[in-house]
Amino acid sequence: MPILKRLVLFLALLLTIAPATFGQEEPSASVEVEVDRSEITIGDRIHYKMNISYDPGVELQKPGWGKGLESFQILDFERGNPKMVEDHWETTDVYTLSTFTPEDYVIPPIQIPIKLPSGATQVLETQPITIKVASVLPDDDETLQLKDIREPVPVYSGISWTRVAWVAGCLLALLVAGFLIWRFRRHEDEVVAPAPPRPEHEVAFQKLRALREKIEGWGPNPDAADCKTYGFELSEILREYLERRLGIIALEMTTEQLDTHFRRAPLGGKSGETPHEEDVMEILRQTDLLKFAKATDTKEHLLAWIFATERVIDATKRFPDPVIRSPEEVQEAA
Repeated sequence: MPILKRLVLFLALLLTIAPATFGQEEPSASVEVEVDRSEITIGDRIHYKMNISYDPGVELQKPGWGKGLESFQILDFERGNPKMVEDHWETTDVYTLSTFTPEDYVIPPIQIPIKLPSGATQVLETQPITIKVASVLPDDDETLQLKDIREPVPVYSGISWTRVAWVAGCLLALLVAGFLIWRFRRHEDEVVAPAPPRPEHEVAFQKLRALREKIEGWGPNPDAADCKTYGFELSEILREYLERRLGIIALEMTTEQLDTHFRRAPLGGKSGETPHEEDVMEILRQTDLLKFAKATDTKEHLLAWIFATERVIDATKRFPDPVIRSPEEVQEAA
């Protein structure tokens, strides 16, 4: 009888513990991604949000910065700290993205490894997201032409003749004073012709030499901040040269706008050479990666891009105007 009583007590204790032991669920985790807009035009901003929910005891490894977003320019990034929501943890990362190339993009699935309290490992995977980027120009942009500016709109206001008389009197007094000063000093002052502006290629070569000297003082692998500064300086030197050489607003144009311009009006070089617009676009696209995508490069490659820029400028520089001498100057020189 004591043995039967002990067996009954053991079974009762087992039934009490079993629900608590076997009723517990294995901790889990989930991930969701979303964008605020799936259709944009070039230059617009979109926000890509990744939200991860996981139970206490779960260890997760977040994906690297910008993983899966290589096709976009990352303008901003907010990494969220884990916070307890009811009975689980949540963390949210938000990327601010943009692009200047019209096409359909697909943000691929991103894998996130996790480790459960039991020691087992799992992999969370996000859903792919399609982003459609449209151009601001119509499909027949090759035939587009800028419209002429409108005629100025006249602005009428009341005229104060007293004020007009005061202004006219002041102007007359200034003219008389200027004439008297000119009569007094015309034999003392020498007329010095203003120095002609320096050719654009000379200014560009001087700035490139200064940039090269600065780069030569860096280590073999500059960091992202130095590469970004280098990208802005090299891009500005080349764009300033193109602006003065071609008479276009290259400093205010995007790389894609310059590419469209060169397709319509190729950048010619010296006689017998092929146009160099592809070389120019390759340099500008490389500097865009350093400026906006936080890309890095070696010191050797940075110096090589400076040399490539010098070659393009030397091949496309304008030739100096011939010096025309009078017969008296020729005879005096002889």
